[in-house]
Amino acid sequence: MCRELEAHDVFFFETPFPVGSPVPYAELAVRTSIPLAAGEHGVTRWEFLDLMGRGRVSVVQPYMTTCGGLTEAKRVVELARARGAMVCPGNWSTQVLGAATVHLAAYSPITPFISFPERPGIGYDLPADVVTRSRVA
Repeated sequence: MCRELEAHDVFFFETPFPVGSPVPYAELAVRTSIPLAAGEHGVTRWEFLDLMGRGRVSVVQPYMTTCGGLTEAKRVVELARARGAMVCPGNWSTQVLGAATVHLAAYSPITPFISFPERPGIGYDLPADVVTRSRVA
């Protein structure tokens, strides 16, 4: 699937596997040019370090509510920065988390955007031809 998505200039592929083991991430990373993202369930900077190191994840997504707060998320930013990775912090629950996410993004020189859907879903409507081609009968 990633090889087909490569033609569509996908910015990153988010959490294709459970985050408990970085091995599948590393195996996929060598098979696709799409950056892999993960981290919404990461609870310490050490998990993010493992995902970036052994898992070859190049976009980490700390949620301040699960990773240990803003201070720990800032540590994740510094670890990612040293490794050439990006940080795109997640936000799906409350505007308190949303405010913390905006603050982390303002601090981070490696955060190109934050997650903020305007309606239910992921906030992006797929083109009809992509939906038709991808439908499983």
